[in-house]
Amino acid sequence: MTRVLVAGDSMVKYVDQYFPSRRGLSVSVAAHRGIRIEHLLSMIADKLASFDVVIVHVGTNNTVDSVNMCMDKYRQLAQGIIESNPTLHVAFSAILPRGQNRYRQGEEQLCDVCHLNDHYRNVNAALAQLCLERGFTILDSLVDSWPGFLSRDGVQPSRLGNKVLADFLYREACALSTQLERRHVQQSYKESKASAWSGWARQEHFPSTGSRFSSTWYACSSIFSSSRWTFRCTSSCLENQQCSHAETRH
Repeated sequence: MTRVLVAGDSMVKYVDQYFPSRRGLSVSVAAHRGIRIEHLLSMIADKLASFDVVIVHVGTNNTVDSVNMCMDKYRQLAQGIIESNPTLHVAFSAILPRGQNRYRQGEEQLCDVCHLNDHYRNVNAALAQLCLERGFTILDSLVDSWPGFLSRDGVQPSRLGNKVLADFLYREACALSTQLERRHVQQSYKESKASAWSGWARQEHFPSTGSRFSSTWYACSSIFSSSRWTFRCTSSCLENQQCSHAETRH
């Protein structure tokens, strides 16, 4: 069974309520309200050994950090995760955009939201590049449609948003599980094939008669092993590079 951990801020707090049960896949959630990128590792480090995949959703609260600062923190987080469990596959869920706070109206707020979403977009682009370079997975296909699933505060998911986010994360977890299982099958096949080849190579051992006669000895041996004739070969066969001691068949 593939074990997946979804770890992040309060955006993923309620998604486990909507996860379906599926044989062969177990998805757990570790949500920490207000958590920032640099603080997440300490909250999940003791859990990582029990999982095969971790999906990280964090960065929403790093609003004052530059893109470069965010990326430094993402790198440190990824490095810490891998050091805690070197076999773990790491996936990053892109930061989701914010909407207007319907409890507070004003043009200034709209400008702030637009500026913040531009910042998130730049961070997501850099995060996608990091994933490409390091062999991680980026999960960003929900970003464009997300604003329609926010609650009235413009930050947290609505009830429908929680379900949409849960469906998205679970679907991605299933895809990652399938990829890992396929990779394990391929690796097992390669190892078994290498083992079989090694065993065959040990069995195919012929006496050494010197470089001058090795090819002749191999040819004679091959014939002996596949023929029903009985031979009495001596060193003269090898010296003359021919066999002349065939007897009648059994």
